[in-house]
Amino acid sequence: MTSQSSLVAFLKKVDNDFCPSLSSKVSLCDYADKILEKAELIIEGSSDNIKGLVVLYCNNTEKRTAYIPLVGVTAESRGEGIATRMMKKAIKIAELRGMKRIQIHSNNPIAIKLYQNLGFCICEEGERKLLELYL
Repeated sequence: MTSQSSLVAFLKKVDNDFCPSLSSKVSLCDYADKILEKAELIIEGSSDNIKGLVVLYCNNTEKRTAYIPLVGVTAESRGEGIATRMMKKAIKIAELRGMKRIQIHSNNPIAIKLYQNLGFCICEEGERKLLELYL
Protein backbone atom coordinates (compact mmCIF):
# COMPACT_ATOMS: atom_id res chain seq x y z
CA MET A 1 0.00 0.00 0.00
CA THR A 2 1.38 3.36 -0.98
CA SER A 3 1.59 5.93 1.79
CA GLN A 4 0.84 9.61 1.46
CA SER A 5 4.44 10.45 2.40
CA SER A 6 5.99 8.22 -0.31
CA LEU A 7 3.56 9.62 -2.86
CA VAL A 8 4.42 13.21 -1.90
CA ALA A 9 8.15 12.36 -2.08
CA PHE A 10 7.63 11.07 -5.64
CA LEU A 11 5.55 14.11 -6.64
CA LYS A 12 8.34 16.37 -5.40
CA LYS A 13 10.86 14.50 -7.57
CA VAL A 14 8.79 14.99 -10.74
CA ASP A 15 7.25 18.36 -9.84
CA ASN A 16 9.30 20.46 -12.24
CA ASP A 17 8.91 17.97 -15.10
CA PHE A 18 5.47 19.51 -15.67
CA CYS A 19 4.87 22.92 -17.19
CA PRO A 20 3.60 24.59 -15.13
CA SER A 21 4.93 22.66 -12.14
CA LEU A 22 2.46 20.62 -10.11
CA SER A 23 3.19 22.57 -6.94
CA SER A 24 2.31 25.85 -8.67
CA LYS A 25 -1.21 24.51 -9.24
CA VAL A 26 -1.93 22.35 -6.19
CA SER A 27 -0.67 21.46 -2.74
CA LEU A 28 1.27 18.23 -3.28
CA CYS A 29 0.00 16.86 0.06
CA ASP A 30 -3.61 17.59 -0.84
CA TYR A 31 -3.12 16.14 -4.31
CA ALA A 32 -1.60 12.96 -2.86
CA ASP A 33 -4.59 12.60 -0.52
CA LYS A 34 -7.03 13.10 -3.40
CA ILE A 35 -5.48 10.54 -5.71
CA LEU A 36 -5.04 8.00 -2.91
CA GLU A 37 -8.75 8.34 -2.15
CA LYS A 38 -10.29 8.63 -5.62
CA ALA A 39 -7.92 7.29 -8.28
CA GLU A 40 -6.33 4.04 -9.31
CA LEU A 41 -2.55 4.20 -9.12
CA ILE A 42 -0.26 2.25 -11.39
CA ILE A 43 3.17 2.27 -9.73
CA GLU A 44 6.61 1.03 -10.73
CA GLY A 45 9.14 0.58 -7.99
CA SER A 46 8.35 -0.11 -4.37
CA SER A 47 5.78 1.58 -2.16
CA ASP A 48 8.55 3.53 -0.42
CA ASN A 49 10.63 4.23 -3.57
CA ILE A 50 8.32 5.04 -6.46
CA LYS A 51 10.09 5.19 -9.84
CA GLY A 52 6.99 5.80 -11.94
CA LEU A 53 3.32 6.61 -11.48
CA VAL A 54 0.20 6.77 -13.62
CA VAL A 55 -2.93 8.23 -12.02
CA LEU A 56 -6.10 6.80 -13.56
CA TYR A 57 -9.70 7.85 -12.97
CA CYS A 58 -12.41 5.46 -14.15
CA ASN A 59 -15.29 7.34 -12.54
CA ASN A 60 -17.12 8.79 -15.56
CA THR A 61 -19.49 5.86 -15.86
CA GLU A 62 -22.09 7.84 -17.84
CA LYS A 63 -19.73 8.55 -20.76
CA ARG A 64 -17.56 5.53 -19.87
CA THR A 65 -14.48 7.69 -20.25
CA ALA A 66 -11.33 7.20 -18.18
CA TYR A 67 -8.94 10.08 -17.61
CA ILE A 68 -5.22 10.11 -16.83
CA PRO A 69 -4.18 13.40 -15.20
CA LEU A 70 -0.60 12.40 -14.44
CA VAL A 71 2.15 10.21 -15.86
CA GLY A 72 5.54 10.62 -14.24
CA VAL A 73 8.87 8.82 -14.09
CA THR A 74 11.81 9.95 -11.99
CA ALA A 75 14.76 11.35 -13.93
CA GLU A 76 17.09 8.52 -12.89
CA SER A 77 14.59 5.86 -14.10
CA ARG A 78 13.84 7.24 -17.56
CA GLY A 79 14.65 5.20 -20.64
CA GLU A 80 13.72 1.90 -18.96
CA GLY A 81 10.26 1.56 -20.55
CA ILE A 82 8.50 2.34 -17.28
CA ALA A 83 5.97 4.81 -18.73
CA THR A 84 5.04 2.41 -21.54
CA ARG A 85 4.51 -0.50 -19.12
CA MET A 86 2.42 1.62 -16.75
CA MET A 87 0.29 3.03 -19.58
CA LYS A 88 -0.41 -0.48 -20.93
CA LYS A 89 -1.55 -1.50 -17.43
CA ALA A 90 -3.75 1.60 -17.20
CA ILE A 91 -5.36 0.75 -20.54
CA LYS A 92 -6.11 -2.80 -19.34
CA ILE A 93 -7.59 -1.53 -16.07
CA ALA A 94 -9.81 0.95 -17.92
CA GLU A 95 -11.06 -1.86 -20.17
CA LEU A 96 -11.78 -4.05 -17.14
CA ARG A 97 -13.76 -1.19 -15.55
CA GLY A 98 -15.96 -1.00 -18.64
CA MET A 99 -14.55 2.23 -20.01
CA LYS A 100 -14.87 2.86 -23.76
CA ARG A 101 -12.09 5.45 -24.06
CA ILE A 102 -9.22 7.08 -22.19
CA GLN A 103 -8.27 10.73 -22.39
CA ILE A 104 -5.06 12.50 -21.40
CA HIS A 105 -3.79 16.08 -21.80
CA SER A 106 -0.13 16.83 -22.52
CA ASN A 107 2.16 19.58 -23.73
CA ASN A 108 5.26 17.34 -23.60
CA PRO A 109 6.34 16.25 -27.12
CA ILE A 110 8.10 13.11 -25.81
CA ALA A 111 5.01 12.05 -23.84
CA ILE A 112 2.72 12.79 -26.79
CA LYS A 113 4.85 10.52 -28.99
CA LEU A 114 4.62 7.75 -26.36
CA TYR A 115 0.83 8.07 -26.19
CA GLN A 116 0.55 8.06 -29.99
CA ASN A 117 2.72 4.91 -30.13
CA LEU A 118 0.14 3.31 -27.80
CA GLY A 119 -2.70 4.24 -30.16
CA PHE A 120 -3.84 7.58 -28.76
CA CYS A 121 -4.89 10.23 -31.28
CA ILE A 122 -4.84 13.99 -30.84
CA CYS A 123 -8.46 15.15 -30.76
CA GLU A 124 -7.93 18.74 -29.57
CA GLU A 125 -5.04 21.06 -30.33
CA GLY A 126 -3.96 23.89 -28.08
CA GLU A 127 -1.30 24.71 -25.54
CA ARG A 128 -2.06 21.30 -24.06
CA LYS A 129 -3.19 18.68 -26.54
CA LEU A 130 -6.04 16.34 -25.67
CA LEU A 131 -5.30 12.78 -26.73
CA GLU A 132 -7.81 9.98 -26.75
CA LEU A 133 -7.74 6.22 -27.11
CA TYR A 134 -10.87 4.25 -27.96
CA LEU A 135 -10.89 0.87 -26.26
